[in-house]
Amino acid sequence: MIKLYVFNIQPYLENDRWKQWLPLLPAKRRSRALSASPQAGARTAAAGWLLGYALSLEDIPREQQIFTENQWGKPMLAHRPSPHFSLSHSGMLVVCALGDSPLGVDVEEPRCTMKIARRFFSPDEVSFLESLSETDRREALNRLWPAKEAFVKALGTGFHTAPDSFAIRLTPSEAHLSQSITRQHFRLAEYRAGQYYICLCTRAQQEEIQYLVLDPQDAPQPKTAQRKASASP
Repeated sequence: MIKLYVFNIQPYLENDRWKQWLPLLPAKRRSRALSASPQAGARTAAAGWLLGYALSLEDIPREQQIFTENQWGKPMLAHRPSPHFSLSHSGMLVVCALGDSPLGVDVEEPRCTMKIARRFFSPDEVSFLESLSETDRREALNRLWPAKEAFVKALGTGFHTAPDSFAIRLTPSEAHLSQSITRQHFRLAEYRAGQYYICLCTRAQQEEIQYLVLDPQDAPQPKTAQRKASASP
């Protein structure tokens, strides 16, 4: 089963409540959180906390959560083939996906434009967008970008794979991948969380996806007695 965790950090911005996660974070992520603006710092800290929380539910305690990176900088667990994981955050939302097969997830606020599309999207995608009404075009733009980013994250390359080298084909209810980069097959699953657009890309063709909204009021509180992992994604 693939698990997709969705976490709204807004309640934790008040009085810098997000800083309660800092003792659990490795030094690198903690430093990034503290050097950023309050909202960006909260997202960075929340992503690290959420990943640690999700992995702990897979019987990997925080002290065993040691990370490494592939040649393109994609983080992964060291000394363990699975679970695979992917993190993303935008605005007030942080998401984390875990599964036994390679995957990628992206969440975006509605901000993609035709200027961005003409620069980064494939010719087929741009032609498709230009054929739509203004309202449908806005919706399609905001569906396409997270789908494209989710795929390159699932590949493990990020945007070392050119975003115009493959295409996402949209129907009113689904997104499908058209690519010749790899013989591996991927599927896309789209979600909406308020104004946010989320897309999960996975090589698991039939595996169930469990969508888990973590209620901030019910979220487990950090335990400062826990030891920190020695590296961070």
